[in-house]
Amino acid sequence: MGRFVSLGNVPGKAPNSLEFLIERAVDYVQLGAGATVRDYILGRGPTWTPIFEGCAITAAILATLWAVRGVAPDGHRRSARLVLALLAAWLVIGIELPLLPSPTGVHHQVLGTPFQYAALALAVGWLFTRNAAMRIPRGRIGLVVLLVAVVLAGRAPTLITLERDLAAGAASARFAPSLTRLGEIAGGEPADAMFVAVTWGVATQIVSLSNNQMAVDEAFWTYAPGDLPSLLDRHLDKRVFYLVALETLKGLQDRRGDIEHDFASSAAVAEEPVPAPLDHLAGIAVRRYVRRSGAGTTTHSHLAGGPALRP
Repeated sequence: MGRFVSLGNVPGKAPNSLEFLIERAVDYVQLGAGATVRDYILGRGPTWTPIFEGCAITAAILATLWAVRGVAPDGHRRSARLVLALLAAWLVIGIELPLLPSPTGVHHQVLGTPFQYAALALAVGWLFTRNAAMRIPRGRIGLVVLLVAVVLAGRAPTLITLERDLAAGAASARFAPSLTRLGEIAGGEPADAMFVAVTWGVATQIVSLSNNQMAVDEAFWTYAPGDLPSLLDRHLDKRVFYLVALETLKGLQDRRGDIEHDFASSAAVAEEPVPAPLDHLAGIAVRRYVRRSGAGTTTHSHLAGGPALRP
């Protein structure tokens, strides 16, 4: 059975410059330290640990490749092939990521991380426990074990600071507590209300924390000046519209200016004061509009919901 694939709003082609490829390679090798994700979620990324992680992982992988060379031609060769296959999977994913049609975020690149760790774990267990049955110099085996121990030791500061930040309630602008509060409040709104995301960064919280009970239109993806009648027609069962914008981050995908201008100048809706506590959410701007009687009744209005959420 075939599947539909959306070709709308596909980002432009990723750059293929040497600088871009080197940057992606470095990011991929350092991915396990979690610096980018920590900064993204907690607003506090580690400084030296990603560099340490990248160097230690690279050295451990090279030492493993050196150790498995010339394995005795017996049953142990199968284990060596498995180690090499895992490392090859990690390498292939790292090569193909910058070659994808559009840039990918770190939460997509993480799909490559299990393979190098599995390879190192298998290599250590296999080399350390069966070295007597294989013709591998003890120095090579010791080097692999030592470098893997260095990788593990380098993780200790990361884990300690991560737990400290979690205990302190650290959060970045993308994961601010006010966004959680927005989703909780949205879940309590009546069925004839909906939220219009005029910037990126607010829709997922509303949908998730309202258990998908609150309608959200991610208008910031495709909205063009003058599209308000179409938006109202897509939601004929909605009377109240909350325009929501994330103000704490710059450079986001947004159509705030166009959407707010069209709502403010339209005779189909009227602006009303935003009720508490929606009017006191840090870093989030909310405006409330109510549909006037008889507005939005064109004949082509047959959709009940907004466009599907994008990751």
